[in-house]
Amino acid sequence: MGKTKFKHILEKLHETSEFRKFKKENPDSYLCAGFFIIDKDKKTREQDQVDYYLPKTKKIETFILGKGKVEMKESETIKKDVIPEMLDKEVLTDIESLWQRVDDAMKDNNVSSEIQKLIAIIQNINEKNIWNITCMLSGLSILKMHLSDEDASILKFEKMNLIDFSSKGQGSKPDYIQ
Repeated sequence: MGKTKFKHILEKLHETSEFRKFKKENPDSYLCAGFFIIDKDKKTREQDQVDYYLPKTKKIETFILGKGKVEMKESETIKKDVIPEMLDKEVLTDIESLWQRVDDAMKDNNVSSEIQKLIAIIQNINEKNIWNITCMLSGLSILKMHLSDEDASILKFEKMNLIDFSSKGQGSKPDYIQ
């Protein structure tokens, strides 16, 4: 797996007729996130996704880049009252090098599980590009990590068991049931 810069993915997107048409119709739209799924065994990125925010409609246009094609999907923002910040296009971290950074952080935190799949989202939070990384680990564990794109420092590191995670999230009992 080679080193892929975010700007190369953007260049690939910007060359497509779908994107050029979109920008012509939505000149006020702006880049707000990148989303990548990387499979360790296959040594490939399973998905490259780039999101643009449309201020007039308060929606997000998602571009999923596949082999020789681009799929577009419009969606609502996750939280109606939150406007995504504009992502700085100069993302410094190679997407594939996230593996090594996560692996190093796991060693530093005495986590011996193996990474099966890595999901990485780059977004601007408080005027800084931040990688929000979720890893599926062997042994039914999940690793959640925030990484500064600027200096590769770890801002958050949390390992949890999938069973604990599911009991806190979807499918858990309502608060009023004991």
